Amino acid sequence: MNYRTYLFFAAVVVLLSAGCRKYVDIKTQGSLVPGEWQNYRYLLNNSSSYEVSPSITDYAADDVQYVDGSQQQRDMASSDYYGWAGRCYSWQPVIYTLTGFYYQDYNWESLYNTITNANVIIEEVPAVTDATEDQKNELIAEALVHRGDAYLGLVNTYAKPYSIASAATDLGVPLVLKETTTQSLTRNSVAEVYRQIIADLRASIPALPVTQAYNQLPT
Repeated sequence: MNYRTYLFFAAVVVLLSAGCRKYVDIKTQGSLVPGEWQNYRYLLNNSSSYEVSPSITDYAADDVQYVDGSQQQRDMASSDYYGWAGRCYSWQPVIYTLTGFYYQDYNWESLYNTITNANVIIEEVPAVTDATEDQKNELIAEALVHRGDAYLGLVNTYAKPYSIASAATDLGVPLVLKETTTQSLTRNSVAEVYRQIIADLRASIPALPVTQAYNQLPT
């Protein structure tokens, strides 16, 4: 292949790249575009992502009773989708089995999903250019409350109760404060988790509004 042939193919590649960029850079009208303030507001308004509570402890508590026959059949006799609820209720040593299609811990997944959403807002909102500092700080403050609340649910479900004598050595849950694919998921101590919860809540207070349009939004 001679020099002119190389130049020809190089020119074709450059032209195709320019043509493709013209189409992929188009912002569709009416669509959500990453980096805009309103999209983070929508993310925080999605209340189903932030109203998760650790139901495992509810099933295991003495204030829950299975008196409905169909519910007993569904949860107590199930070995797949609802089996974890029956095993919590009867205090089985293994709650989530490694058999079947539904062995993942939904409490764990849902609470860490809340933390993921909060981390995205905390990290990305400062770079938003279409909002005032007050608007951005309010979103970050709400996200800090949600993250602290999620960690409170996690540490109370998967760790020992807080004890001043042993909290520094008792294993808590992994603190995920930034969204990366290389971070360590080792368990932080109970004391470290509680310090992070308190830090998040204290950091949120100055920017939280006194009232909100919807009750599920932090104030």
